[in-house]
Amino acid sequence: SHKDAADHCYSTFSPPRAKDLGGHYRRAKVEDEWVAVAVRFKTSMQAATTPYKRYTGFYVELTCGRVKLTQCSVSHYNYFPRDAEFRAALAKSSHQYGLFAKNGEELPEPDGKFVYAIVVHGVHPKAKKREQCSFAWVRFPRSDCKRYYTDKIDLFETFPQIVAEFQPTQDQQDVNVKITPKRKKKAVGE
Repeated sequence: SHKDAADHCYSTFSPPRAKDLGGHYRRAKVEDEWVAVAVRFKTSMQAATTPYKRYTGFYVELTCGRVKLTQCSVSHYNYFPRDAEFRAALAKSSHQYGLFAKNGEELPEPDGKFVYAIVVHGVHPKAKKREQCSFAWVRFPRSDCKRYYTDKIDLFETFPQIVAEFQPTQDQQDVNVKITPKRKKKAVGE
C-alpha cells in the first residue's frame, strides 16, 4: 500500500500535493486490502467499515476471533496514533490485561470480551516519495488509549519472507538515496 500510494500520487500530482495526498491514499489502500482479506477468509474474519462519530469519513475494523484491529501510520513504532474517538472507545471496551500475564500467572478465562490492537506502520525516512514502509507492528493500547503495553508483534520480524518480497534489498535502497558531496568553500575574493 505504501508503494501503490506513492506510485499513484507522485504520477498524478506535483510533489507537494502528492505528499499531502499520499497519506490519505495509503490509508485507503490499507483499509481496502483489509476488506479484501476479510472477504477471502470470510469464515474466520470480518471487516466492518464504520463511519466516524461525526460522519466525516470511515475507518475499517478487522475482527478475527476475539481480536479487533485498526491501523494507523505513525512516525515511529513507539509513537501513539493521534486521538480518535473510535480508538479510545475500542481500547476502553477491550480486555487487554489478560494477554500480558507474566511469570507463569494464570490467564483469565475468556468472558466474551475482545482484545484490541492497532497495526502501526510508518514511512521509511529515506524514501523520497514515501514509497517504502519502514516498520509494521501490532501494538496493544492500554484502556486510557494514551500508552501501549510493552508487548508487541513486529510483523517484519515475524514474516521476513513477505517483507523480502515487497521491500528492496539494502543495495537497492542505497541506489535510491542520493548523497550530495560537500562543496568546498570559496576563498575570499574568488
